[in-house]
Amino acid sequence: MADRVSVSITIGGNLPADQVPKLIELANASGLTLEWEGEALSDDDIKSGEHLRMRAHDVTIGDVDEIEEFCCTNDLPFVCWTDGSAGSFNPETIIWVGEGPRHSFNATDDGKTLISEEEARELGSYEAILKHFALGSFEPPVLTIVPTNS
Repeated sequence: MADRVSVSITIGGNLPADQVPKLIELANASGLTLEWEGEALSDDDIKSGEHLRMRAHDVTIGDVDEIEEFCCTNDLPFVCWTDGSAGSFNPETIIWVGEGPRHSFNATDDGKTLISEEEARELGSYEAILKHFALGSFEPPVLTIVPTNS
């Protein structure tokens, strides 16, 4: 049986109105809700002007790749934290700022960015380490539902 862990994801940016149903479908398929062990998402849960913060327990290997792909395809910056599983993998945070590659960070159980001695050496300077932590503390803009282009 695969490891099952907790996951939380915060999504922001401009979401086309016609993509709201797809986002809800993907979130519900992953078991993501607004509260730990909350109710399935509905249209009323996706609010413009707020971050969309979703979470779930017991997600197989913390995999919410379909939501992450949806966010990248629709230019929605996100921060996704996945808890670790003893002996298998450590907690991590995946950040996508709305462009470029996704960034992966070692994290604490409450989502704070960590850095190993090896990573510090690879980064090479105090300034680079500070930039690493700045990126690791990225928070997306609020979610804005925008009219669909005709």
